[in-house]
Amino acid sequence: MGIIDRFRIENAVQTYDFWLELRGMRSRRRKEARRELRTNLRDAAADVGVTQALFNIGSPKELAYAMTPEATQRPRWSLGAMWASLAFVVVVFGLMYTASTFTSGVDASGVVGQQVTGFVFPWFGVDFMARRRQMPGDFRAAHHMAAIGAKHLDEPPEQRLHRFAKLGTIDLRIDYLRPGIGSHFELRAEVLRLGSRVATTRMEFLGADGKLLSSGAAAYIVS
Repeated sequence: MGIIDRFRIENAVQTYDFWLELRGMRSRRRKEARRELRTNLRDAAADVGVTQALFNIGSPKELAYAMTPEATQRPRWSLGAMWASLAFVVVVFGLMYTASTFTSGVDASGVVGQQVTGFVFPWFGVDFMARRRQMPGDFRAAHHMAAIGAKHLDEPPEQRLHRFAKLGTIDLRIDYLRPGIGSHFELRAEVLRLGSRVATTRMEFLGADGKLLSSGAAAYIVS
C-alpha cells in the first residue's frame, strides 16, 4: 500500500474520530473505534482497493452517528479555543489599527508639544494618547520663504504671498545623527541655490554644545 492510500485511510479515520468526539464519545472508546475502522479499511483495501473500501463504508459522519444513536452533540473545546484565539487576534488588531489612526489624526492636526487624549468608538473605557514633538525639519520651509521674499522685494506683498502658496517639495532628506535631548538648540539653514523654478537648501540642527544632531537637504518648486 502506497503513501497516498495510507493517507486516504487515515483521513477517513480522523474524520470519523472528529464526529465521534463531537457526539460525546469518550477518548478510550474512540481509540478502539479508530483502531477497528483502520483495520477494517486496510483489510478491505487489500481485497478490493482503497477507493472501493472507502466507498463501502460511506460517509464517516453518518458512520459516527450510527455508532452513537443516543448521543447528543457537545461543545468541542479545541474548536472553542481556536475561535477564542481568533477573536483575540481580531481585537488586538483593531486596537492597534485604531491607535495608529488616532496618532495619524493628531499628527495631521498640527498640534505640537501637547499630549492629546481621546476616546474612540467602540473601545469603551480605553483612552488613546498621542504627542507630536517638534522635529528639526519643521523649520525647513521658513528660510525658503525668506529668500523668495528677499528676491522679490520690488513686488507688492500680496503677490509675494501668492508665491508662497505655490511652494512645493520636490525632494527631502533628513539624517538623524544623535538624540535631541536638552532645552536649547540651534537651527541653521542655507539656501544653496534659488532659481526661477527650483530652490535647493541645506539645514542643520545643533545642540547647546554645538554637536550636530541632524542635518537635512531639500529641493523645492518655487515661482
